[in-house]
Amino acid sequence: MDFFNTGQLRSKIIILLLIIIVSLSSLSFYALYRSYSAYDSVILNQTHTILGLYSYNFEQALNSYEQLSYNILIDSYLQNYLSTIDNDPYHKYQQSELIEEQLLHYMQGHKHISSVNIIDNQDNIYTSGLSMPKLNYQKISAKSSQFRGSIYWTVNKNYDDKLLLIRDINKIKGKNFEKIGTAIIAINLEPFMKKILIKNIYESPITIIKYKNSFIYSSSAQIKKIPSRAELFYNKVNIIGIKNKNYLVASYKNQANNFLFIQLIPYNNIFQKLIIIRKQVLFFIVVIALISLLIGVFYSKNITKPLEKLCEIMKDVEKNNFKLPQNINDFKNNSSEINYLYKEFNIMIKRIDTLVNDKLKTKLLLVETKYKMLQSQINPHFLYNTLDSINWLARLNKQQKIADMVKSLAVILRDSIDITTYKTTIQAEINLLNNYMFIQKFRYDERLQYEYYYDQQLTDYLIPKMIIQPLVENSIKHALEPAEDTCIIKLFIKKNNDKLKITVTDTGLGISSDKIAELNDTKFELKKNSVGIKNIVNRLEFLYKNKFKFKIDSAANQGTTVSITLPLEKGNFEKIKGDN
Repeated sequence: MDFFNTGQLRSKIIILLLIIIVSLSSLSFYALYRSYSAYDSVILNQTHTILGLYSYNFEQALNSYEQLSYNILIDSYLQNYLSTIDNDPYHKYQQSELIEEQLLHYMQGHKHISSVNIIDNQDNIYTSGLSMPKLNYQKISAKSSQFRGSIYWTVNKNYDDKLLLIRDINKIKGKNFEKIGTAIIAINLEPFMKKILIKNIYESPITIIKYKNSFIYSSSAQIKKIPSRAELFYNKVNIIGIKNKNYLVASYKNQANNFLFIQLIPYNNIFQKLIIIRKQVLFFIVVIALISLLIGVFYSKNITKPLEKLCEIMKDVEKNNFKLPQNINDFKNNSSEINYLYKEFNIMIKRIDTLVNDKLKTKLLLVETKYKMLQSQINPHFLYNTLDSINWLARLNKQQKIADMVKSLAVILRDSIDITTYKTTIQAEINLLNNYMFIQKFRYDERLQYEYYYDQQLTDYLIPKMIIQPLVENSIKHALEPAEDTCIIKLFIKKNNDKLKITVTDTGLGISSDKIAELNDTKFELKKNSVGIKNIVNRLEFLYKNKFKFKIDSAANQGTTVSITLPLEKGNFEKIKGDN
């Protein structure tokens, strides 16, 4: 909800249009989906019915093979022979020939049987029909024992085109029904299944048969192995993807013999025409949605573009750019409300521009003039050359102290004469202060003691030019001169987070509370020829606006503390020359 309260107008219009288009498209897709789902259900129910017929035909055919296996296991000749095997090679050979003839007799009338095999308890194999040398008869016989005479169906991996019926042959005579052999009937799957499977109404169906979770048959050479997923084999109907192709799937389980019939019908074969219609419908829905969106975007742009341009102009005005673009009339439209906004805004900006320009020009001229006047109060240029001459004259007359004092004074005047820069480094300001104090020490000797404390890492930070010397000069004038005792003046320069604090303290007589209030009031008038506190405050206001703090603390007979807090600024001295 915050977006609709604060978002852009064009975005709101487009999003509202998108919501309408998506809602209508979703309803269309849902109706289309429901119609396809109903048709899918009809197709799958028909397929399920066909699988029931497959199952019935398959069951009838299997019953005939099960009856054949029963006839073999109760055959009296086979029972007698398998119960009492003669190990004489000659008799054994004769009996083998007779058994194979008997098995051949049973195969007659069953054209899909490729072979009938008997394994006795001595692992002798008797085969009628095509032999299967790769078949592990001993393993099959051992597994058949687990079913205790029941029929077991399987497909061997070496003969995947054969369906094998396997069951034990138990001794009929006696009470123990002991195992005397194993019968294996091999059925040719392909011709057998062609007889079972009736013609389908759909093109290219794939029929799969499983028995007790074992793969038995697939009518497709490409789909021989299907992932054993529960939704495929245990649900009646479903749609799955196999090898990047979708299939309609129906399954039917024969409860009599546990065979599971699965039929996969290629989805595209059934719904080919419907898919074409669906694609066409989807195409038209998408095209209509895109056209509607483009129309909406076009009209929303036509409505909001003048307002957006007006907002951009307002942002420029916030940056003190009061010049309207030359083509501002191109962004108007036929809306009387928007044209009225442009007209009134144009008038307002022109008025503001006139007022601001006049005031700004006046203020800049006044500030520039005032600052240069403030600097000129403490740096009379013509004295520098005179002092330089006095310095050399003193040296020629071997007056070293006079020369040193004049040199220090010349350095101070030289720095003050340079008005091309407003700031300097802390180290340069300390050097200037040392020259000033060198002169004052000659004047006051032991009465003046001077100490300063600052971190050497702060020497490259920038401060206003000649900002410390006037503070020290005020301490000498108001703390040292009126007193008879020694005056100690201390300078502290500290870094506090992103601020730089400069503090000058003295041990003078202090200042009265009324005078302190007057000095802390930055609005008091600057006296003629004054180079004191007001000069400092004026320059700080010029350089830092309201980002500095200036404070004087004092009490009678307790000395005075003057502190200046400035923004931390580190830079190169040469880079700031010519700053305005």
